[in-house]
Amino acid sequence: MLRPGVWILIGYLMGLLSGLYRAAILLPAAVILLFVMLYAVHQHTGDSLRRLGVVVLFFMLAAVQSQFVFTRQRQTVDAQEGIVLEGTVESIPAGGQGSQVVCRIHGKRYKILLEDADSALVPGDRITISGMLKPLSLPMNPGEWNELIYDKAKGIEYHFQTQNVQKTGTSMIFRLRYWFTKSLWEQLLILMPEEQAGAVQAILSGDRSVLDPDIKTAFQNAGIAHIIAISGLHVQIVSGILEYLLGKVLKRKQALLVTAGIMGFYCFLTGCAVSTLRAVLMLCFKVAAVLKGRKEERLNSLAFSALFLLLYRPVRVMDSGFQLSFAACLALEIGKRPWMRFFSVPRTIRRLLSPSVAVATFTAPVVLYHFHTICPYTIILNLLVIPLMSIVILMSVLAALFSLILRPVGLFLCGSVYYVLVFYQKLCEWTGKLPGSVLVLGQPSFLSICCFYTAYGFWIRHAGHPQNQNTAACAVTAAVLFCFTVWIHGHSAEVVLLSVGQGSDAVRRHAGAYAEIHPAGCAGSANGHHKGLGHR
Repeated sequence: MLRPGVWILIGYLMGLLSGLYRAAILLPAAVILLFVMLYAVHQHTGDSLRRLGVVVLFFMLAAVQSQFVFTRQRQTVDAQEGIVLEGTVESIPAGGQGSQVVCRIHGKRYKILLEDADSALVPGDRITISGMLKPLSLPMNPGEWNELIYDKAKGIEYHFQTQNVQKTGTSMIFRLRYWFTKSLWEQLLILMPEEQAGAVQAILSGDRSVLDPDIKTAFQNAGIAHIIAISGLHVQIVSGILEYLLGKVLKRKQALLVTAGIMGFYCFLTGCAVSTLRAVLMLCFKVAAVLKGRKEERLNSLAFSALFLLLYRPVRVMDSGFQLSFAACLALEIGKRPWMRFFSVPRTIRRLLSPSVAVATFTAPVVLYHFHTICPYTIILNLLVIPLMSIVILMSVLAALFSLILRPVGLFLCGSVYYVLVFYQKLCEWTGKLPGSVLVLGQPSFLSICCFYTAYGFWIRHAGHPQNQNTAACAVTAAVLFCFTVWIHGHSAEVVLLSVGQGSDAVRRHAGAYAEIHPAGCAGSANGHHKGLGHR
């Protein structure tokens, strides 16, 4: 079986979807897989059939697993007061400086909401806390940010409102993370202004707690927020430097093993984000292929990386970070093939534009589904931003190292990083002034997203053959695919009652876009509800 990891992942995802939709598609999916097996009996023998059996096994495993995972995810606990817990502070979430920490308590993660902002907890502190156990918040309105999914994907099971906090000791494992981020932050503050230092801190350590909110918002609106998340580009650059340096004193296989170990430790220090885990896992698969004398199959490595992450925490399949990370990688692996088939365009231009166009197009449905907005200038911005990221990462690492020995050298190296980041900020500022820089298109339906990727898959298959060189057909297909996800939401109008805190509000909804909302302002009404009608 070619690329077994891909087929195993497909079977596993089908099983997870059966749990997500409360087994509504379990029986049809099982029937489909049964027909696939019967067909395989006539087409394959021996090892291929055994591998197909593994696919079915993973499907059934995910189907059973998801019944527990998603059923439990839908359940919430009642608020309970007077509870005393002991645990270890693991991290401080972005935006939670001084008010929130993430603790590991009896093998589970809790988001601790601190009443006293002066508690000054840092990663590595062992604490005893008392207070109230609170349920994770469920979204009340269509398209609302799902805090429950966001926290569950990060392993957070409960929220806890503290009334009393006592420090009882120190855990050196998590304190090491704190020392790493704190030392890096102190060095960066010496080398550059705080605004740019916060961006570099996020790029190198994954710590966004010191990132300027205006910079974060500007990067998100421009569609280049991926540059402040540790991803494959960061891991590729850092591991490439390590492999080159270690290759001077060790054999290649030894250098690769040491590099993989160091990158695994770096992943731990930076908080084990999904994009970092994915990149490090793919690096490990590459090392394993070299050690066994085989050629790396990146698509297979990508599939097995996703499988390992989902086996450990299946709810990640609903997380936007997980979906965007793997969708972008898949776009770079196979999604750019159709764009490379525009033979009327010079080859050099195709090679330059195809990756950016493929990533922007392939991830557009995911971006719209989770964030409801899109920037049409993302393709051009990425062409300017990504090539310069190598300079930012390399020079930032060297500047931080040299500043410990020769501070003038560190200051000199940081000069290029500073001006590149300022250039990024200016790009986002200029883009924000262009017409239609942020298009609010609403949330596409799940059916339209499935149709989009199905059509894109057929297009990839069709464009993968050299004899298919119809550029005009490719251009029309590309336009149809993009517009399909944006506009196909159904044409029937409906009225939605939105929760606005003090009451509800009636809003007319049409073609997937919400009308203007008239907030409830009549708190003194008889039944506590105020109904207004939105207008398009």
